[in-house]
Amino acid sequence: MFLNVKDDSVSKKQFLFLKDRLKNFVLSLNPDYEFDHETKFDESDGILLIGLIITIPCRLIPVGDIDKVNGLFVEIIKEFFTFYENEKLSLN
Repeated sequence: MFLNVKDDSVSKKQFLFLKDRLKNFVLSLNPDYEFDHETKFDESDGILLIGLIITIPCRLIPVGDIDKVNGLFVEIIKEFFTFYENEKLSLN
């Protein structure tokens, strides 16, 4: 699963904090998932760019039930945004 996020509500200083904290997101995931991310702060536009790659082994994906597969992805995305928003709130 690849998720690309743009956030124009953080400063460069906040970006540096969030960049470090995103490493902790992997700790909240199922340990069977692989997680990678890339972050960049576009100073000219003041936008934080986050690219997430979450790899789920085939054995953990419900075969033949697209609703369960979609539900799995939705849960991971919700979990990420909950984590991310909580980290942003801790900056204030």
